[in-house]
Amino acid sequence: MVESVDAEAADRLVCHWLADRAMALAGDDGCAGFDGVAIDGKAVRNSGGVRLFSAMRHGQAVVISQIRVPDETTETTQVKSLLTGMDLAGAVVTADAAHTQRDTARHLVSDKQADYVLAVKGNQPTLLAQVQALLPPAAPGSEDHVDDERSHGQITRRAIWATVAEGVDFPHAAQVFRIRRDVFNLAGNASTKRSHTA
Repeated sequence: MVESVDAEAADRLVCHWLADRAMALAGDDGCAGFDGVAIDGKAVRNSGGVRLFSAMRHGQAVVISQIRVPDETTETTQVKSLLTGMDLAGAVVTADAAHTQRDTARHLVSDKQADYVLAVKGNQPTLLAQVQALLPPAAPGSEDHVDDERSHGQITRRAIWATVAEGVDFPHAAQVFRIRRDVFNLAGNASTKRSHTA
């Protein structure tokens, strides 16, 4: 006997159940308890091109919403569909540079009453230049905060520079920041360096 299952409906039900369980375990009393939600898309291996777009709760790494990205578009056009029915008031939504879109920022703040952290890269050269103009060079000693973490036989140093987003032409931008991550071996020799701007 073969039965047809609506995959999207099943996804919605499972994700809703997972979100409820995650909040219950964390002691939250509602969806507004989401302190952070990451949105990201991934291609499914060996699926013939199926792409899924998901929202995941930061603290518990639990997927709380997931949709299939229609073949004729990209995940950046599907933010509203992904977040439909989710109460994100007071949450911080994080996303990669592909989602640094004006419509997405407006939707998150105006419609969902959430805040956002969106990466800014070279695909938005004007915005990147505005952000970089507000931040000092990433020189040791000029950071606003530095954190060292020792684990897995290495030292990871994260430094952040932050300031008010004055003059940044992007909806609801309040602050901009740069995070630099340096990795050292236990003898203090540098092995990798990575910088992010948001």
